[in-house]
Amino acid sequence: MPYLDFGGLRKSGGKSFFRRIPHSTDNEAKFIEAKRKEFKNTDVYRSVYTYETKDLEHSKMVGPFYLDFDCKDIGVSFEIIKRQVNSAANNIEALFGIPKQYQELYYSGYKGFHLVISPVIFGFDYGTDYPEKYLKLAKLLRKLYNNIYTHESLIDFQIYDRRRVLRLVNSINSKSGLYKIPITHEELQALGPMSINKLAKSPRNIEIPAPHYIEEARAMWNRLFDDTFDVDIREKEEEVHKEKPRTRRALLPCIKNILSTGITEGSRNNTTVALASALFQSGLERDDVLDILIQWNENNVPPLSDTEITTTMMSAQGMVSNDKNYGCPSIINLGLCTPDKCKIANRGNHN
Repeated sequence: MPYLDFGGLRKSGGKSFFRRIPHSTDNEAKFIEAKRKEFKNTDVYRSVYTYETKDLEHSKMVGPFYLDFDCKDIGVSFEIIKRQVNSAANNIEALFGIPKQYQELYYSGYKGFHLVISPVIFGFDYGTDYPEKYLKLAKLLRKLYNNIYTHESLIDFQIYDRRRVLRLVNSINSKSGLYKIPITHEELQALGPMSINKLAKSPRNIEIPAPHYIEEARAMWNRLFDDTFDVDIREKEEEVHKEKPRTRRALLPCIKNILSTGITEGSRNNTTVALASALFQSGLERDDVLDILIQWNENNVPPLSDTEITTTMMSAQGMVSNDKNYGCPSIINLGLCTPDKCKIANRGNHN
């Protein structure tokens, strides 16, 4: 039977201590309601994950992707945190095809916001490495934001561990006396911090559409991480097929030429995928390829969005991993071959 982890903050003798209470998911609503009353609905939490067994430290688990945006003073940093939440939501929609109405948004009741994506949307099952992959995705979203804005990221990267808990919705945050409440993405954009704090003075319910599986989201997830969550199968495959060290190869003259020039509208996407393919074939890692593409994209007229660059890069990486590479014919068709500088072209070998 699956288990959850309840957390509550108790005060005794002028000191506070955090208490964890594992419990089966059987009659979860009744259990959580009883604990709300016991802790006076103040500083109460539920584990992000649901665990397959009672051994929470070693059990397989499943849970939503989550982001915690936190600042020192929401009154001072509200416009920045609002922009970062909106950027993350927009990029999640662009990358994974997940509309904002399925991206749950909550005000923490103090100085931050939580963005939560149900595992149902990705079709996730019990696994072991969600925290590590959620952290990588959070860092990718920060990278996409920082490529446009210079403000320091307000995403908390210290919260991706297997025993993580999140404050219960419509519970009281003792630091402010306000409730953690759901809000819509439209409300975040339209309201100021005082208006949101006013909403958080009491519990609040809004209609959130029931999540459903989105094939596009799962497909992009698989491209992003290049595997499934079936760790046992992956480990067996790795025993048989040890990954060979990736060797670096020099870039061809045509690729160097592309990187030094801008591309006009009409051929930007095709050039991006061919360029990304060439960079992966040269042995570069994903982060390096993304950095190069984003810097190169600044010369394009007009530049593609960062999400388009990232999505195209993921597609190219997936193709390269399946031995489907862009080569000389693609470069020639784009009119970007440099025969005067290329030994391959001079040999007439365009295959």
